[in-house]
Amino acid sequence: MSALININEQNGKQVVSARELWQFLGVKKDFSHWIKHRIEKYGFIENQDYTVFAHLGENINGGRPITEYDLT
Repeated sequence: MSALININEQNGKQVVSARELWQFLGVKKDFSHWIKHRIEKYGFIENQDYTVFAHLGENINGGRPITEYDLT
């Protein structure tokens, strides 16, 4: 049986990609607004409930690097 969303391990914690969760849920709202609203609404604490990092690689749309979030 395959997982609906990939679960990875980071620093001894199980995490999921917020972007992958957003895509799986089919959210119509822009990702950056969606994740920021969820963090605020649920009182997530950085480095406890989630981590933020820049996507290492080229942004195919140009502009700024893509910001990614891992959720515990």
